[in-house]
Amino acid sequence: MIDLISEKVDGVPAIRISGRIDMDTAKQLEEACNGWISQGERSLILDLTNVRYISSWGLRCILSVGKKLSQEGGQLLTCGLNATVKEVFQISGFDSAFPTFPTIAGALAAVRR
Repeated sequence: MIDLISEKVDGVPAIRISGRIDMDTAKQLEEACNGWISQGERSLILDLTNVRYISSWGLRCILSVGKKLSQEGGQLLTCGLNATVKEVFQISGFDSAFPTFPTIAGALAAVRR
């Protein structure tokens, strides 16, 4: 199960995610991200503070969104990684592929406007 809150924070689209990002929920997250991209947004923050688990499906979703934004000259930023998600990001190399911050405020400060 996943809960998504998709809103602009200080003018930057952010999606706050709660629950698990897995085979059953990754599509829902990707659709939310693509909604912002289709509106012309080029920066997007994923707040993973309340994500309990992320599978390879979730990683694939994040990679796909990150590539779309990068192709448009934009960026995907992540924040709030707990120990479990941080370990998955480190093992997969996502911690170096996407800017990651402890808080959404840190991510907002780093957005290229």
